[in-house]
Amino acid sequence: DRIVVSLIPDPSSRVAALEAGDIDFASDLPTTHYDQIANNDDFTVVGAPGTNWVSLVINHARPPWDNVDARMAVAKAIDKDAFNETAFLGLAVPSTSAIAPAFGWVYQPPEEVDTPQAFNLDEARALVEQTGIAGTTIKLMVAADNTRPGEVIRNVLADIDLNVELEPLQDAAWSER
Repeated sequence: DRIVVSLIPDPSSRVAALEAGDIDFASDLPTTHYDQIANNDDFTVVGAPGTNWVSLVINHARPPWDNVDARMAVAKAIDKDAFNETAFLGLAVPSTSAIAPAFGWVYQPPEEVDTPQAFNLDEARALVEQTGIAGTTIKLMVAADNTRPGEVIRNVLADIDLNVELEPLQDAAWSER
């Protein structure tokens, strides 16, 4: 007779409501709870390519990020496959650009794209030294309801001697900033 839409912003509360039978459907299953729901015979998890996109955006108007080599050091330090496994438990699909795999007609799989930003930790470390950004502290805005990707980036960039401070923000505050 009717559909009631309940907005449950906290991921853990959303999963708890699903398990308790308070809701019948959740359109956004938190990665960290995927196995918990997928392994429960009471539920069916349906996955499909989405148009969402997770990225690391750098303000290149501010030093030291106005130097392309400093930005390249960060890009080369991130192994997208390892990032996907760690941050998203292997449930995402890495991309080489802002084009999500759901847009198949323009999407190119990473293995088909030769990019200067490809993962290369040795080159990343050399660029950090060359640009003099070793020890730099980066403030990274992250979604308050899922800091996991930011925590993974913090660990990755520590490998090239960059320090990351996470700033968890709600969606509205993040968009405003």
